[in-house]
Amino acid sequence: MSNIRAEKIQSNAATSNVMWAKLRAVVLLVGSWLRPFPPRWNIDELESNAEVYQTLTSALSYIMTESKTEMPSPLVIQAVPSEEDKESWIELLAMLVDADRVDESLRKSVIRRWIRSSHQSDQHPLRRNLQRSSGFRESEAIREVERLCIDSLRKLCELTEKLPASFLLHPRSVHISTNKPAGIGGFADVYRGTYKGGSVAVKRLIIRDDCAGYPKVRSRTSLIAKCSHELLQDLCREVVIWRLLRHNNITQCYGAYKDNDGMSLVLEWMDMGTITEYLARHSTEDRLKLIYDVAKGLFYLHDTVGVMHGDVRCTNILINHRGIACLSDFNISRILYNVRLQTNSRGRASWRYMPPEVLEPSNEGVVATLPTREGDIYAFGMTMLEIFTGEPPFGRHTRDQQVVVTVSRGVRPSRPGDEVAQRGLSDDMWDLIVQCWQSDPQTRPSMTDVNERIREAQRKTRT
Repeated sequence: MSNIRAEKIQSNAATSNVMWAKLRAVVLLVGSWLRPFPPRWNIDELESNAEVYQTLTSALSYIMTESKTEMPSPLVIQAVPSEEDKESWIELLAMLVDADRVDESLRKSVIRRWIRSSHQSDQHPLRRNLQRSSGFRESEAIREVERLCIDSLRKLCELTEKLPASFLLHPRSVHISTNKPAGIGGFADVYRGTYKGGSVAVKRLIIRDDCAGYPKVRSRTSLIAKCSHELLQDLCREVVIWRLLRHNNITQCYGAYKDNDGMSLVLEWMDMGTITEYLARHSTEDRLKLIYDVAKGLFYLHDTVGVMHGDVRCTNILINHRGIACLSDFNISRILYNVRLQTNSRGRASWRYMPPEVLEPSNEGVVATLPTREGDIYAFGMTMLEIFTGEPPFGRHTRDQQVVVTVSRGVRPSRPGDEVAQRGLSDDMWDLIVQCWQSDPQTRPSMTDVNERIREAQRKTRT
């Protein structure tokens, strides 16, 4: 009798735990929809960040005094702008990071001299920042400073809703091939066009009637104004990061332009569509090769330029005319570097690819909102499984809250059957996927490890 009663108590407790988990998932989802967006990077915050301002001022002063004779006209600076002169800072920072505007070897030479000058004075603004990364080689220190400049540029462009002149294309240089969009999204339509004789995708911002996903405002006029304001800031953030990326497995961004229809982003045209669409038409394609393409792109982002993607999934992986997979959509990406500015990400990735540390608050009650390397790797694990199976993660769950409950309980997708194994999902690749979606972010592999293990899996398939 006592055993039956004990079993009943345990059953009730288990049922109660499941109910609480479901309720908590619903609260998390509803809260994410209703809560206002995180505060933007504002002027007061910028002007009070004396350390960053002093660091950048030192860089420009150094260029003026030490390197003027070697600088081409774009980098000859007559005066360091004030903190309030945001537009001048945008143009000057663009000179320090834009390879299309100033020769890369020249830019790195300037930054290298600037870093070396920091060793000559304890008061040098870079001294304390570079001491945080004292184990870095000089090439790594250069990348840290470049990341500081890029992220400062991104925040200033977002703040002012303006882009550097070198990031803007002349409207007449882009021609839309047809008035019918090739794709329709929540806040942008995509058209096929041409730029400098090549095919491009033109991503044009669109203000929908409902402006879904934005905070409620009192009137339709103010709603449209707020949507337009937020979308323009989003585009500025995306262009600054995306425009500077150069890799075979990253969709190329040529820049942006403004015409009577508003602001548009100009991207490389990807003939074969998303990786999901491509595999639906080419079911016998080498999926391991496509996964390795994505891994190389993600390795470049993490280890070369210090960019966290923040939304890795199959809908953001495009296939070009050569059958190469390329990462796309950098709307919620961020720069990672040792010299950190305060920032918040307002974008939201898909729930099915979010790691548990994003879905669950920490012990301090804080929910992770910024993209991280570990979060990208978790999402990549889910994406690898989707490439093999052709189905999104947790495909049996029709509602987001079901996914949240499942992930919060530590449950992950089950290993598919033999049919998927024939597509390249070996024991080694399954072990890698499982390691990528570990609950503890610190136990997930780096993209260096991921790339090595995929290469090894490719070698085994050839023998």
